Amino acid sequence: MMNYNEFMEYVAGHIKDLLPAEYQSAEIRLETVQKTSEQYTGLMVRPEGRDSAPVANMKMFYEEYQATDSIDRVMADIASVLQMEPPSEIDVNVLKNYDQVKDKLFVRLSPVEGNETIMADSPHTMQADMLMTYHIYIPSKDDGFLSARVTNQMMEDYSVTTEQLHQDAIANTPRIFEPKVQSMMEALTGIPEEDPQMMVVTNSQGSLGASALFCEGIMDKAAEHMKGNYFVLPSSIHEMLVVPDNGNFNRADLESMVKQANQTVVEPADKLSDAVYHYDHQDRVFERADTYEKRVQAKAAEKGSLLGKLQDKKEQVERTAPGIGQNRQRQTGLAM
Repeated sequence: MMNYNEFMEYVAGHIKDLLPAEYQSAEIRLETVQKTSEQYTGLMVRPEGRDSAPVANMKMFYEEYQATDSIDRVMADIASVLQMEPPSEIDVNVLKNYDQVKDKLFVRLSPVEGNETIMADSPHTMQADMLMTYHIYIPSKDDGFLSARVTNQMMEDYSVTTEQLHQDAIANTPRIFEPKVQSMMEALTGIPEEDPQMMVVTNSQGSLGASALFCEGIMDKAAEHMKGNYFVLPSSIHEMLVVPDNGNFNRADLESMVKQANQTVVEPADKLSDAVYHYDHQDRVFERADTYEKRVQAKAAEKGSLLGKLQDKKEQVERTAPGIGQNRQRQTGLAM
């Protein structure tokens, strides 16, 4: 019997075999679905030309697979769910009107790997090597919420630039999902910590909270707690971990921690990145930690080169300038 991750990979890789021809070029995506009472990984198969699609609850279907040990039966049930009409609370006509969706936009962070189709099909912004996409928040009649990703096709209806979309979504995100920046101890126990060595950045719902780091003022707020520069560990698409760049943490060791967590703890659908990132508070630059190291080295080399040129110039002046004695002789000669 397959484990949960193997089950999800199998379903994602074979589900098109059970779907009609219109689904053969469809986008397949495993994504986290957040409800008030639960969170699960959902499988979405969206045919071309559709702005929304049903999501199959992988947790529920894996339980069915465990109970029946029949992958064929489960696959047939999943195929039936994926061909259902989209939920009635989604008004597709509203999604095409930018004035009506502008205040409902929010941003989401995802890994680039495995999302190449989304990059080609949707407006996006790169944050270092992570993918930021734009989504419309849709309150659900059930608990939790639904969302619709903004596509290139929708952008044609909106007649706005990606820059404007980004600006509006970034401004809305903290209103829809209130950012939370707290120490790890406070997150676990509720007890504040005066000098934290690890901070957690997420949102009030604990869902898709990694993007909270990019809301206005959040990076600098974290810098206040860290007393300057800091490293950013992508715990998952739901949260970021922050540790101070004070000499106590090594990039290579932090990268090993992130990779191990992604392999053993984080669900594949929740994985964000194996890399470690860095925020330079003085220069206000967010980048990969290895990129930061190269930038610092380049600055040092440039400074060294400049000092070298100044030293060469000084030596050249000293070689060509007349000595004190010569100056006196010339002054004496002029006097005579």
